[in-house]
Amino acid sequence: MSVPGPHGARRAGRSSAAVAVAMLAGCWAALGLPAPGGADPPTGCRNGFYLVRGSTLFRYDENAGDRTTVAVLPVPVNALGYAPGQGLFYGVGDYHGGSHLVTVSPGGTVTDKGPVPGGLRGAFAGAVSGRTWYVRSDDELSVVDIAPGSPTFLKVTARIELSRDVELGDFDVDPADGALYGVDTDHGPGRLTRVDPATGDVTWLPTSPTLPGAGSYGAVVITPDGTLHALNNATGRLYHVRRPGGQVTSTADGSATQHADAARCPHEDPPQPPTPPAPTVAPVPAPPAPPPARVPPSPPVVEPPGTPPPRTTPPPVPTPSPTRFVASGYKPPPLPPAKLPVTWFVVVAMLVPAVIVAVRGAVRIHR
Repeated sequence: MSVPGPHGARRAGRSSAAVAVAMLAGCWAALGLPAPGGADPPTGCRNGFYLVRGSTLFRYDENAGDRTTVAVLPVPVNALGYAPGQGLFYGVGDYHGGSHLVTVSPGGTVTDKGPVPGGLRGAFAGAVSGRTWYVRSDDELSVVDIAPGSPTFLKVTARIELSRDVELGDFDVDPADGALYGVDTDHGPGRLTRVDPATGDVTWLPTSPTLPGAGSYGAVVITPDGTLHALNNATGRLYHVRRPGGQVTSTADGSATQHADAARCPHEDPPQPPTPPAPTVAPVPAPPAPPPARVPPSPPVVEPPGTPPPRTTPPPVPTPSPTRFVASGYKPPPLPPAKLPVTWFVVVAMLVPAVIVAVRGAVRIHR
């Protein structure tokens, strides 16, 4: 921002050094020469923030530690805000003929979009959220449409009055709650300030220690870890306010400046190296299945000759129980004597004569 006067009045004029730098930068642009600054400008805005001191555009890392000079702008630019979908910063250029709406590429190319809409002349604090550019001038917040193709593109769609008279040199949108945060220096020491963009409600938040009240905090950004970084124009020191908690530290960042502004780049995790493909291993063919084992047929059972067939034992014949006669006075008749069978009788009859003859013959021989 350009250093404003009391109660939001814009400080008029610039230092002769700033005018000389702007004229020299304009000559470089007219001749088609690259802007000084050394390294090739980046092509995108990621993981860090951009800050303008005078007319020089710097790029900082996300920890606000290292900075790189990007370019010298043809004009000082205030109210910077970055639109990620477009890859551009929107801002208010301080031309000799008045304030113009401009876009700035991450490489430092400034494009003039013509005079600013009514009410934005001299605006010095700004931030972008989505398709909306919030711009503060005096004690009101202007809402500007920055969606290309919209019927209200680059026009003020709403004006919101702030609930308190504050001197905010710059602010930034906290993605966590959508509110605007900056440092107010209109009431003595610097105060961390929160502005609700929907209602204009202003709230002061404590810090430890308190921020210096001298000068204006013209460049404010919030990095992905929630830390608010604010450059004090009068001292050139960069203050770091941890949130939540409000612990304050500071680092030297150059000499005092009459003009400063900043805008945050969206956070993006570094790309991870691609996972190498797994080595292709040729499949090992399975060994062929062994042939099925051949089982020799069982030899026929040959029974040896003459083997009698197995006997089948007939079931026992039950013996009939003898019949008992119980009639009284009855006696069975006597059994007849046993008789030799006829066969034995014949044999005996034939042998007796033979025995007699044999005996007689034996007696004669003995005599």
